Amino acid sequence: MGHHLHPRVTTTLMGTALALLPSVAWSQDDRPDVLLMVWDTTRADHLSLYGHARPTTPNLDQIAEEAVVFTDAQTSGYWTLPATASLFTGLFAHNHQVDYAPWHSKDYSLEVPEQAVTLAEVFEAAGYRTGMVNASRIITDNPSYAQGFEVFEFVGEGRLARRALEFIREDDDRPWFLVMWYLTPHAPYTPEAPFDRWVRDDVAPINIRGCNKGGEVPQGHVSQCEVNKGEVVLSADQWDQLERMYDGEILRNDHQLGALWKELARTGHTDDLVFAFTSDHGEAFNDHELERAWHNFPYDNNQSVPLIVRYPQALPPARVDTAVRTLDLYATLPALAGIQPPHATNAESLVDVAYCRDTADRPNTGGNHGGMHWYYDGQHKLIYVRRDPGHPFQHPQLFDQHADPHEDRPLSDLALLDRVHRSALDFLAETHIQAGEGEGVSEDQLQLLREMGYLE
Repeated sequence: MGHHLHPRVTTTLMGTALALLPSVAWSQDDRPDVLLMVWDTTRADHLSLYGHARPTTPNLDQIAEEAVVFTDAQTSGYWTLPATASLFTGLFAHNHQVDYAPWHSKDYSLEVPEQAVTLAEVFEAAGYRTGMVNASRIITDNPSYAQGFEVFEFVGEGRLARRALEFIREDDDRPWFLVMWYLTPHAPYTPEAPFDRWVRDDVAPINIRGCNKGGEVPQGHVSQCEVNKGEVVLSADQWDQLERMYDGEILRNDHQLGALWKELARTGHTDDLVFAFTSDHGEAFNDHELERAWHNFPYDNNQSVPLIVRYPQALPPARVDTAVRTLDLYATLPALAGIQPPHATNAESLVDVAYCRDTADRPNTGGNHGGMHWYYDGQHKLIYVRRDPGHPFQHPQLFDQHADPHEDRPLSDLALLDRVHRSALDFLAETHIQAGEGEGVSEDQLQLLREMGYLE
């Protein structure tokens, strides 16, 4: 499968969501309900659904028997806020600019641009009841992500399913669109019994936390910054233990999904339900020298995430290898509900891909606050820097994911590197959409990043 460039899309988002999407009155609304579930920090290759040796997702595996499973789905962000901005707006990072420019740049922001039409606004304007229940403060403490949600709540992880069911039962004859966002399996990893079944007794306490050194540090907890700088070196047994704990958190999430799904099925809510499952980004377990822990670089362990879409009324079960983006859900979910979202988006519906009518790999791109960018065409991954000559990736790295799926061996073919680099720059230009800007970064937002361990 080769890469292809999309037709040039350069436009401006104008007006509010309601101006772009006039509300529709439905006398007899039989459109499907839509549930989007996101597990934070979940790399695809740690799910049994994607071939992991440990049975981490038995309930998701069963749901996927009636779903389309995308085996090469890539997020467009490398950590939560830019990835969520892309998921919610269908825009690449160079358009929404969340965590796109360096810290000192006036273009840098942690906020979704007000001019962007979010997925929730698409459903709200079409007459849907909209809600998001979320265990991640980094999202719920940022009002820009609430655009279009009638209900937008921080909920403790243990109450997510209960609060979701409360929202679903608040039936007012409108179909609903609901986002459930689990913070786990984000570090630190704390699976309790019986989900700690794979944890080893012969390894001393070990866990990964964020960079912030404030407060009391539990025994064995090490900062991701210390690990990535080489100040703390973990043994093979310690890395193995961390992965086992991480898998235990995935198993706990899957158990909660199974209980929720059982209740939805019992009450008939799965009969006509569009269900989508994905993650914002993956995680690192000593995969690369530059990124031993956390999620700071766009390697495959961080960019390849699970993506399934279940709607038996319109989509037959399938496993699809075509390269797609999680932001394509922005176009896919409304399409399955019979809604036409705004045209000003980078997202494309996955329906034709699910039916194998469209087999062309979809290029993906992203960037971060250090000036690092990446581009993936379905085979080649290019990581490069457009500024900051002192950056670790000052020399572009090119990988062939077909021959080297773990990206261990950078290619030395300079002609190929130049060709892919030119394609990457062309793709940035051809997919440009003027989406406005956020309001910069507040001290409260920076403090929350410090508390969560993203900043020292």
